[in-house]
Amino acid sequence: MASSSTPSRASHAPTEVAVRVSQAIIANARQVILAADSSKFGRNAMIRLGPISLIDCLVTDQQPVPALAQLLSQHKIRLEVV
Repeated sequence: MASSSTPSRASHAPTEVAVRVSQAIIANARQVILAADSSKFGRNAMIRLGPISLIDCLVTDQQPVPALAQLLSQHKIRLEVV
């Protein structure tokens, strides 16, 4: 799953159709991996996809700010920086 904004407290998608498709995929997935480059950190989208607890792993290009890293840790979300 990709995101147009940061997973600060929830993941967001740009359109309602994208949200419905992503929610159906998540509902049928064994694991949810969110790919979001660091430019998405701190941004908000207009439509909420779901709570951060839906995510099993965040794959990104840079270490997130400490507050986001702590949130990931609290929710036991694996962080992969590539």
